[in-house]
Amino acid sequence: YGRLLKPNSKRPTHVYRKQTDPRMPETIWGLDTHRGKHAYLCESILDAMTLESHGINAIAIYGTSGMTDRRVQLLKRRGIERVTLIFDNDANGAGQTGALKAGSLLFRAGIDVQIITLPRPDGVDKVDVNSYFQDPSREEFSKLKRKDFFQVLCEQIPTDGSIRSKVKSAEPIIDLIADLGDELQNRALLRQVKDRCEDFGIEVLTKRVKDRRRKTGNGLPAGADFLPDAYADTYLRDNHVIHYHEQIHVWKTGVYSEVPEWIAKRAFQAEYELVLRDFL
Repeated sequence: YGRLLKPNSKRPTHVYRKQTDPRMPETIWGLDTHRGKHAYLCESILDAMTLESHGINAIAIYGTSGMTDRRVQLLKRRGIERVTLIFDNDANGAGQTGALKAGSLLFRAGIDVQIITLPRPDGVDKVDVNSYFQDPSREEFSKLKRKDFFQVLCEQIPTDGSIRSKVKSAEPIIDLIADLGDELQNRALLRQVKDRCEDFGIEVLTKRVKDRRRKTGNGLPAGADFLPDAYADTYLRDNHVIHYHEQIHVWKTGVYSEVPEWIAKRAFQAEYELVLRDFL
């Protein structure tokens, strides 16, 4: 791993071993030596190393888009039950947006998520863990507020402005709740959405969630941009699936047909030996 120390538009800021495309390993830095069921998760390796130097056990992904389904599965296999995200606080909001995306993946997988927003002084474009610890101590860091991920997500819904803008902001949250499938948890989360915006009635929100599920079929998530490994695993486990001519097919209504691309990708990644069998 390499990191550019001086700004240079002709060179990338981060350089990884070319193991995957994009150029970043399908791993989580520090996870192999991590201890406990709670993890501080940083945006970059240097940030995690900074926390480690202050006696705080930390791990790192590779940038704001570094959280993937595969890495979520690595966390779960390691027994991580709670993650505190500490991404950059950027003036352009990139780090905050990245934290919400990573938090959504973790939250969907059943991992409790908190977010720490590092204080950014006026006139400063960016504060990351490394720059924050140039002055404050570990004790000051421990006093920073930890916010529940879903609370932060609900705060993205504006409390004023047009109904259309409120609905648009709430749609990703509705998709997230629809993906969870736990009715008791869903009711509690919908109440938080309603508390944030009184314009939304609880009955309307509940119907919206049910409609989202009905559109997907097979209990699969509605969000077009998020199809987690867990859903693919369920699909592959509950259906008769075969490997034929380098394609994955499923038996439905008397015929074999190709499965969606994201399910096929998961099947090849996970090497499903029981279901990936040649059809003779």
